[in-house]
This record gives sequence, C-alpha cells and structure tokens, in this order.
Amino acid sequence: CLEVSSPGLERTLCRPAHFAAFLGALVDVKLYKKFGDDKKLTATLDDYDEEGNMTLVLADGQQVVFGPKEVASVKVHFEF
Repeated sequence: CLEVSSPGLERTLCRPAHFAAFLGALVDVKLYKKFGDDKKLTATLDDYDEEGNMTLVLADGQQVVFGPKEVASVKVHFEF
C-alpha cells in the first residue's frame, strides 16, 4: 500500500528555507510561555535569521521577536 500526502495549506514551518518562502505571510505561532494572555497568536512573518529568531508583526503593528526556544510551532495561516 502506497500513500502519498502533502503538507497541506496549513503547513508547519521548520527549516530556514520554509521561513524564507513565507516571509510576509500570516502565520499561526504556538509559544511555550504566554505572550500577553495567550500562548497562540496570528501575525505576519517579517524576518527570520540563521539563529532561528523570528520577527513578527502583530495586528496592531507591534513588532515582536521570538527565539527558537520560545516557539513550539509555526504554521502558515489559512482562512476558509
């Protein structure tokens, strides 16, 4: 039995090339610790460096930077 699948619309970003391909896109970020009132946020991926630090732009225009040890997962955001 051979099964073929794709990462789908809401693909998980894990390699630097994935982050580079989706710069400027909306992403869903899950954090290990709360940021504000929640561990989940949706923001625009503004930058990603070789150390794994990512800069996000929140809906209110605020820029925040998260290191690789603060982020549990990052997925491309898609609204149906």
